[in-house]
Amino acid sequence: MLAAQEEGAMPATAQALVTLEEYARLPDRDNGIDLIAGRVVNRPFHSAQHGLVCGNICGLLGEYRQRRGTGSASLRCGLVIARDPATVTGPDAAFWSDRTDLPLEHGWPTRPPDAAFEVVDAGEPYSDVMRRVRLLVEFGVGVLWLVDPSLRSVAEFRGPAVRTFEVSDTLDGGDVLPGFACKVSDLFA
Repeated sequence: MLAAQEEGAMPATAQALVTLEEYARLPDRDNGIDLIAGRVVNRPFHSAQHGLVCGNICGLLGEYRQRRGTGSASLRCGLVIARDPATVTGPDAAFWSDRTDLPLEHGWPTRPPDAAFEVVDAGEPYSDVMRRVRLLVEFGVGVLWLVDPSLRSVAEFRGPAVRTFEVSDTLDGGDVLPGFACKVSDLFA
């Protein structure tokens, strides 16, 4: 059976590229491993701070969904971003504005979320976080908010535009998530 290595991606010479079907059969694929360009990549367990921030985000997205009466929110849901070579990764939190059935492949959505949150964790290399951000933005996520608990700030990615929000600022869903707004400080409460 295929196994993930301790650090990062498996060397190109160690194994052939892993297909989406092979990755779907891995017994530990739900325990913090991604598939990036056909290579299995470990993701470390996250800190309590990371989990608390993700919990706050989940609550905010749930409240937004309740107000709208539609939409789907998820935490740490894998997304099929590419097939050849296969890439399955996902943000810490995602939101799809409509309730239509998401197209799935091996249980993972194949359509990008309208909005996503990725939370920086001190235990994960920043280069891995930024690789995931780049993949998600290129996949077509409408707005991606990169939350940094250590800086108490958020970087917003809307297409090629990047904007930074400080703890006293408010995030606004704009035309991607109409009516969604939250204080940056609420993410860290």
